[in-house]
Amino acid sequence: MTQSQPGDLFVVKNVGNIVPPAAVSGSTNSTAAAIEFAVHVLGVGDIVVCGHTQCGAMTALLNGLTDSSAMPHTAAWLEVAAPVREIVRRD
Repeated sequence: MTQSQPGDLFVVKNVGNIVPPAAVSGSTNSTAAAIEFAVHVLGVGDIVVCGHTQCGAMTALLNGLTDSSAMPHTAAWLEVAAPVREIVRRD
């Protein structure tokens, strides 16, 4: 897909490929830290967010987790994308 070589890509993976707003802090901010590092230390100029069809995280974002009490970290992480859920529901 990218025709890249080993070492060409700085990859950050997380549940749902969610990129939190810069104002999000605490345990949900590791993605922002990775982006800061990539841009300021490694000189990354292009950021690409890739997703896939039938994403379980996006299904959970839209429909809720089956047992959010058993997955409090996942529930909190998905709530970072709550504004997106509201846009999808509205439009």
